[in-house]
Order: sequence, then C-alpha cells, then structure tokens
Amino acid sequence: MQPASDAQPDRPRGPDAALETVRRFDDRVDDYVRWRPGYPAALATWLAEKEGLTPPVDVVDVGCGTGKLAEVWLDAGHRVTGVDPNEHMRAASLLSLGDREGFTARDGTAEATGLDDDCCDLVTAGQAFHWFDARAAHAEFRRILRPGGGVALVWNTRDTAQCAFLAAYERLLMSHAPEYKRLQQVQKGEPGEGRVSRFFAPAACRVAHFENLQVLDWEGVRGRALSASYVPRQGADHDALMAGLRTAYERHAVDGKVTLVYDTRLFFGRIA
Repeated sequence: MQPASDAQPDRPRGPDAALETVRRFDDRVDDYVRWRPGYPAALATWLAEKEGLTPPVDVVDVGCGTGKLAEVWLDAGHRVTGVDPNEHMRAASLLSLGDREGFTARDGTAEATGLDDDCCDLVTAGQAFHWFDARAAHAEFRRILRPGGGVALVWNTRDTAQCAFLAAYERLLMSHAPEYKRLQQVQKGEPGEGRVSRFFAPAACRVAHFENLQVLDWEGVRGRALSASYVPRQGADHDALMAGLRTAYERHAVDGKVTLVYDTRLFFGRIA
C-alpha cells in the first residue's frame, strides 16, 4: 500500500469554489491546532546544510494555517511571514506564535500574497500546495523571491506501509469518506510528485524524506481524523468511520496510545 496523504489535488476553480476552499477549515481549526502533527526540525537543518539557507533568512510561509510549519523556521532562527486567506487559521497562528520575535501573519493567497517584490529568500508551503493554482503561484513566488531564492514544499504523508493502524484508517476513509475516495481516484495515474516536478521545471527539484512520529490517545485519534476537511462530521458515514476507528485504535493501542508514522517529504528547488 502506498503512503497516504491529506493532499487534495483537484483544486476547485472559480470564485465560488475558491471561497469554499478558503472556508472549508472554518469548523476544524481547533482540531487542526490540537491534533495535526507538527514537522521535524530536521527540515531546517537540511536546508541549512544542503542549500546554504543558514539562519536568519526571510521566509514566507504560504498557506500558513495555524503555524505548524512556521514554528520550525522560527525555532531555527529564521524570520517568518505567514500568509493565509482564512481568518480563523491566521488567528490561531497568531495565538500560537504571535509573541515570537520575527513572526508576522497577513491575509493573502499563494497567487496574490500582497507582499513586496524581492522580499524573501525562501517560500514554503506545508500541507498546502495542492490548493494552489500552480501557474499563478509560480509567478507570484518568482516575484517575491530575491535572486537565487528557493521554494520548499512540505507534506506529512501517512506511512501506511510502516503503520498498521494507519493502514486500517486508510481503509476506513475509502469506505466512509466519499470525498476522500473521489480524490484518491482522481489522483490515480497522477502522483503528487508529478505536479510538483512540473511546478519547478525547468529548475531541478531535490527531494528529502524525514521520519515523523505522532503519539495519540483516543481523543487525539478522533481529533486527528476530524481535522481533515474530507472527513464527514455527522451522518451515517461519520458514525461508521468513528466506530471503525475506535475498533482499530483498541486493536493497535499500547498502554492507551497509538503511534502514527509519517513520512515528511520535502521538495526544494530554486525558481528565482
């Protein structure tokens, strides 16, 4: 079984669809803050050692959300501007990181950040690139990056091959999360890496992998599921998914906890 992702690659088009994309996490912010995994500090170390992005550099984190990836850059000593169109997610990032030196958050999108030309050395996106209009985002990133600047696209990908609990969760999603099943069918024959490679072309794209573990009790497992925009929050599918998830949790928990294994994937390229 291939690693599973929270990515949703068929980004809706048009103003109404764009608004729906922005608003789809409105009722999931609390679960997102509490139960989504963070990102390994090794991301910043890799960028410093392999690409010379030693702190401090100016980072624009696009689709910043609640600030989980921005926190990695701040901890490494970088300055971060978080950009996100969802006011609730931005508010959560400010609540978490607003008192950190070097962090600011603003309204904006990957296609229109509202930032000045040549204002940063690195553009990043964690768990967000699949929402972007890739062509427009590429142009916008080139505009705001300084010469030689780079882009880092990051995903926490569920490793269903290494984690039996996550394999069971994947089967439950395919059975009881209709939107997730539809998106996986769309993605067949079009791996996320293909879209990413085209985004960086003709520049080269480097890929790095990092293990990332998340240990959760039942409350955390439930909240982690509900943080995903494709998981139904009510109805028959919700009830069946939660019942199955509870069964899987009880089967795989050790001392009341399950360990979720993620493959954190970093795609890096210089486009400016």
